[in-house]
Amino acid sequence: MSRIAAILMVILWLLNLAPSPTRSAVAVADGWEHLPGPLVTGGTVDALAAARTPPLTFYVLVAAPSGERRLFRASEDLTWELMHTFASRQRSLAVAADDPNVVYVGEDQRLRRSADGGLMWTDVFTLGQVVAAPMGDMVYAGGVVDAASVGLRCFQTAAIVARSDDNGVHWRSAAINCGTEVTALAVHPTLPDTLLVGIYNDADKRGYVALSEDGGLSWTQADLHPSSVHYVMELVYDATQPERVYLASEDGLLRSLNGGRSWHDLRDPERQPPWAEYRLAVDAAGVVYAADHHRYASEPAWLYRSDDGGETWWRALEPLPAGCGDLLANPIQPGLLYAGFQEYGVYRSDTGGSHWEERNEGLEMLPEVHAIAFDPRRAGTIYVGVTRPRGGIFRSEDGGQTWQQMIRNTPIYAIALDPAGSGYGIAGGPDGLIMTDGERWWEAYTSFDRPYTIYDVTIGPQGMSSAVAVGGEKGQGWALRYVIPSDERQMPYWQQVPIADSVYAYAIARHPKDPAILYVGGTDRYRNASVYRSADGGVTWEEIAELYLWGIDAVAVDPISGNAIYAGSPYYGLHRSVDGGETWTRWDEGLDTTASGLVRALLVDSVSVVYAGTLGGLYRRGPQDVRWGPWGLEDRHVYELARSDDVLWAGTDAGLWQRPLPLFRQWFPWVGW
Repeated sequence: MSRIAAILMVILWLLNLAPSPTRSAVAVADGWEHLPGPLVTGGTVDALAAARTPPLTFYVLVAAPSGERRLFRASEDLTWELMHTFASRQRSLAVAADDPNVVYVGEDQRLRRSADGGLMWTDVFTLGQVVAAPMGDMVYAGGVVDAASVGLRCFQTAAIVARSDDNGVHWRSAAINCGTEVTALAVHPTLPDTLLVGIYNDADKRGYVALSEDGGLSWTQADLHPSSVHYVMELVYDATQPERVYLASEDGLLRSLNGGRSWHDLRDPERQPPWAEYRLAVDAAGVVYAADHHRYASEPAWLYRSDDGGETWWRALEPLPAGCGDLLANPIQPGLLYAGFQEYGVYRSDTGGSHWEERNEGLEMLPEVHAIAFDPRRAGTIYVGVTRPRGGIFRSEDGGQTWQQMIRNTPIYAIALDPAGSGYGIAGGPDGLIMTDGERWWEAYTSFDRPYTIYDVTIGPQGMSSAVAVGGEKGQGWALRYVIPSDERQMPYWQQVPIADSVYAYAIARHPKDPAILYVGGTDRYRNASVYRSADGGVTWEEIAELYLWGIDAVAVDPISGNAIYAGSPYYGLHRSVDGGETWTRWDEGLDTTASGLVRALLVDSVSVVYAGTLGGLYRRGPQDVRWGPWGLEDRHVYELARSDDVLWAGTDAGLWQRPLPLFRQWFPWVGW
């Protein structure tokens, strides 16, 4: 009896090793380890600012994939240091003209001030959509308030601009008009009581400019006739000729020659720049620069330059790396520019914009991880594919502690390595399909016309001869099969196989017992979702279910029986089939239709426990469970799940996480669920 009692005590001790779903969320979350990498340089720049007195001190607000905003600081060598992380989006950034340690950041209903270079922050006002600190202890802030709260008789919001002359301790303000909001603010370079604001009027869906010459106490509407401006994005004074002011809108550029009282178009189709959204800067010689603010990935972004006050424009020969989030001219040295880009961080040009150099040393953050793969030849070697910022593939040879970047500037959605150990592998993303031999990566040759997107990939136990990638091009979904001809004189090639008309294929899974059977989650142009099956390794396909899920982003198959199939939607829940796909039922009890119901990844472990990565964290459901239960990472978007031995890996919007799977759950999967 003593021996039996000892065995029972050991079993009970093992049962207490692992956190149960019934315990607190904090205890469950404590089971996850956040890996120190990989780290990506760059990021999407929301705002870039500098003090106007040498030596220059720079600040940049960068959006992390997780939604946080990070403030970095650098001296003139542009080596960046992280100063602070904000949980919410900060819309504005300003540095005091006379003190580089005084910084302001603002969001819709909040303005914060730091007097120590960004380490410690104090709330100083309730508006912060736009902010400027022109001199001394003076600061302007603009935003939107309830019109009735400022004495306007209307049931709307109102644009308001406030001023403080003592670093934000006391404020005076004036409302501009009902139904409006402030979208841009610029202060005269030598007359701090004179300022311009851009206003958006919700009633007529148009933008306007207002001028104040008494520090914001009273306002006069500027004459934009005959121009029609939808939204004023930016106002910039020419410090060499302050009566000259430039306006960037969603429709292009305007200029004023009388301090903003009246405006005329610079949008001439016969000369550059074309109609577009721009970020503006004017350098110490009065040269004006306009950088494309937004461009699609397939379109280059450009910098335009005018040496005659906007009369004629020249386009730089070298395109910008991406759309420009903010543009800054050195206030002392002409031709010296700084730019913050979408995804690509901060660049500097010493040549007036004709050539740019990346200056992102120290500007690092955890990326958005969408793919995880383990090298079957080398224990502890992991590959991850990231999408933002910039994208790429990283490799770690020590279990995720240190990382080496294999490719960069290429977003990756999926990676698969040959389980037979040949060293070959494939990966895909919006730039198409790429291949590797374990060291080198190259673009795979396919019959697709560019552009095409690969969403998921798989390699079966037979090696590269069973490799399949799925994706889409021009409204049509495809499978790509890697064909190795029996004639050794012929080269292997990728065979393009249509899955169904007008259907994109987003996810693929392989049957564990019959690797020739493949399942694909497909979505048509109306987001109607279907599951397709191939019994011959992807040569032919048949629809086996129409689930009305409004999209399928994840498919998984039970590794024990192979009969249980799971399909998850990024918009609405999850379905399951227990008969090989013949019939399907809803299986999302415990997942709501908000964040936790938005399924982006699925994994079934060796004891038929199912894990669902969602936009509201990770969920888990055992074979005998009637509902899903949360299993940590509650504040994360979980895009990928993978298992190596007894460790669960999660790719999220804040990098890579891992959590040991308790051994007793491999022995007794029905316990504790």
